[in-house]
Amino acid sequence: MQILGSNYDFAANVAPIVTPTTVLTHNDLETFIELDTIATDPEGDPIYFRLADSSNGNVSFTPDGKFVRFTPEDGYFGDASFNLIADDGYSTAAPVEIKVDVSNAPLINLDIVNRSPRLDAGESTELVVVGDFSDQEDVILPASYVRFGSESGLVADVNEYGVLSGLSDRVEIVTVRKNGISAVTAVRMGDIPAPSNDSEFYVALAEQDGLQLYPEAVTLTTNMTRQLLVGLDESFSPELSTAEATDTFTYTVKDNDNNTSNTATVNITIKNSAPSIDKIDIEPNLAEGIAATFSADATDEGEIIYTWNFGDNTPELNGQSVTHTFADNGTYTATLTVTDSQGASTVETITLNVNNIAPTVTAGENQTTIENQGVQFNGNYSDP
Repeated sequence: MQILGSNYDFAANVAPIVTPTTVLTHNDLETFIELDTIATDPEGDPIYFRLADSSNGNVSFTPDGKFVRFTPEDGYFGDASFNLIADDGYSTAAPVEIKVDVSNAPLINLDIVNRSPRLDAGESTELVVVGDFSDQEDVILPASYVRFGSESGLVADVNEYGVLSGLSDRVEIVTVRKNGISAVTAVRMGDIPAPSNDSEFYVALAEQDGLQLYPEAVTLTTNMTRQLLVGLDESFSPELSTAEATDTFTYTVKDNDNNTSNTATVNITIKNSAPSIDKIDIEPNLAEGIAATFSADATDEGEIIYTWNFGDNTPELNGQSVTHTFADNGTYTATLTVTDSQGASTVETITLNVNNIAPTVTAGENQTTIENQGVQFNGNYSDP
């Protein structure tokens, strides 16, 4: 084998490499680990996995074989682990321990990511639920961890996998619950019906154009109350490249009895922001006496003026890209100032190391002479 290897460049197969990993989950909450993110094969061979020696939980592969699912034992929190063994069909790697930190931090908030879905009867969509724990936010929660429900069960149905199915044309309220915490969303099945009176018209208008709700989700305990601010979705896009200014909006609300509220006024003041410097490009190996190019990119809504000061007592240069020659070697502190049309500016300082260039020498023209006769040499040198 050694002779074959040396004569034909054969190399022994290298086993897959598995990176030891620690993941965080919470008691009774299964977690998923993507295998492609923790295992590689040096030769690019397909990798086959086995599981062994799990502690304080149950471990298995998902049906597609792309993830490992770890579920803590009921009510358990603390340290857990399992071993992952990787095999490429030629070599088997040593077992690698995957650690699981099972936290008992409480769940403090629930939310539905894909809120207010619209479905036709017979259509379905999967609801995505996230939760905030006291030690981790925005955790995607599997359907097995929460409980789903619909208000009537006649318009929409949510199964144990979080799949929402439309049954008939109407609006339904869907709820997700866990440990006394709830999140709700409205689901429209079918088209919005044509309104037959003013009240239905305003409801249809709000549903069609969308309602802006703050906060979008709340967590309440029994007998607790919370004020919600509701309004139609509107956007205001000021001309940000103009000077600072103030704009005013007024609002009134009319109820079903045609009673109009007082007028509410909102003043919006537009403030100018200084431009931001995104990057500065400098030629490598700066040297005395040799011209170098400097350029920069900055961001602003309006026009930008670039001003360069190279710290060597030479005049400032203007432009996004400039050329400058340092007369002598040394360390220089240069500054770039970017200024917008309203006078707001941002300054960035750069330290530049300019290298020394060796002198150049010329000895003059070649000469022919005779013995015992003096010769004059016309040598010369230059140094940047």
